[in-house]
Amino acid sequence: MIKKIMLTVVTVGLLLGSLQARSLRDVLPGLYGPPIGSTELDLSDKGITEITQEEMEALAKYYPGLLRLELGENNLSGLPSSIGNLKKLTFLNISTNNLTELPKSIGNLTSLRIIHLFDNLLTSLPESIGNLKNLKALHIGINQLDTLPQSIRKLTELQYLDVRNNKLTTLSELIGGLRKLDEINVHHGQLSEQEISRIKAALPHIKINSVPYNWGSWGFRHLTMRRMRQMSGKRRRSRA
Repeated sequence: MIKKIMLTVVTVGLLLGSLQARSLRDVLPGLYGPPIGSTELDLSDKGITEITQEEMEALAKYYPGLLRLELGENNLSGLPSSIGNLKKLTFLNISTNNLTELPKSIGNLTSLRIIHLFDNLLTSLPESIGNLKNLKALHIGINQLDTLPQSIRKLTELQYLDVRNNKLTTLSELIGGLRKLDEINVHHGQLSEQEISRIKAALPHIKINSVPYNWGSWGFRHLTMRRMRQMSGKRRRSRA
C-alpha cells in the first residue's frame, strides 16, 4: 500500500513538472553566456509559455549571426518587442502558438524572407509588417483575421501568401499591385467568387490554391521534413 502511494506521488509530481511554465532560460541554460556562431536555432515543441524582453535581448546577443529561428508548436501568447533585435533573421517560424497580436518591432526584421504565423489567434497584423521589404513568403493562415493592414501593398517581393482559414472578405485591392505574387492559398476562407475573380484580373499569372497545404509551394519547401510531419499531425485549429 505504501509503495502504491509513493508511486502515485512520484507520478503526480512528474505530471505537474511537465505542465509547469517553461521560459527561454529553461530550454537554453547558456543563454547568458558568451556569443556563439550558430546561425540556426530550433526551439519548436519545447513547451515554452513565455519569452521575456530580457531573454530575447540575451538571445540576440548569444546568437549574433542568427538567420533561422523556429518557435513553432509552443504555448506562446505573446512576443516581446525585443524580437526586433534579431535583425539578421531570414526565416522565422512562430506557427501553432496562441499569439493574438504581434509587436510593432516585427517590422525591424527587414532581412526576413519567410515568416510562418499560421495556426495562431491573430486578429490583426501591425502596419509595420509592410517594412519587411525582402519578404517572399507570408503564412498567416488559420487565424482570426478579418482585415489586413494597408502596408501589405509595400511587400513588393512577395511571391507566396497563405490566408486560408481566416475571415477576410476583401483582398484584391491590397495585393493587386504585388506583381511578383504568383501563389495564394485561400482554402476555407470567406472570399467570394467575385473577389477571387478580381484577384485573378489584377494578377493574371497567379495560382490560387484551395487546399489545406501545398507542400510543393515556394513557401513550404523551405521547412524541414520534421516540421512538415509535425504540421501535418498537429494542426490544432485547421479545418479540412
